[in-house]
Amino acid sequence: GRLIAFDGTTLLIGGDASRAYIFRQHGGEWLEEQILRPNSLATDIKFAGTQLDVAGDLAVIGAPDDESGANNSGAAYVFRRDATGVWSQEERLVPSAPETNLIFGQATSVSASGDWISVSAPNSNAGGAVRGEVYVFQRENGAWVERQRLQDPGVQDNDVAGIYQRIS
Repeated sequence: GRLIAFDGTTLLIGGDASRAYIFRQHGGEWLEEQILRPNSLATDIKFAGTQLDVAGDLAVIGAPDDESGANNSGAAYVFRRDATGVWSQEERLVPSAPETNLIFGQATSVSASGDWISVSAPNSNAGGAVRGEVYVFQRENGAWVERQRLQDPGVQDNDVAGIYQRIS
């Protein structure tokens, strides 16, 4: 795997194609807990090379090449571990304003509380030029709701803001 996320007891490793790997520490040893895959493989979903994050029982993995909204508009996949330790896809986040080559999901982040997720869209052309945005989602009544799209007011054309970001 190229990228990893770590929260102290859980390790999420980006795999190839449409897989990511969850490891958990048990008695000082790291053991593979599960392979995460999206529920649907209808499109060519790639987790490899994208940012991912884990916090407690919540993991988010970007898929910037996802083409279900527009060509390479992107998506982010949210997985949750249940009380029995099984991970399953909870939701597929998509941009409210899909654009061709938006690459939504290039970077993802989960808050420590597990109630907020941020997802970058560095090729967003809101305002007429490629400037980038970060979408912020909040968990409300068991569903993820887009709360805001953030753009740095000082960003210049072609700055592609949001390639790297972190929510805490």
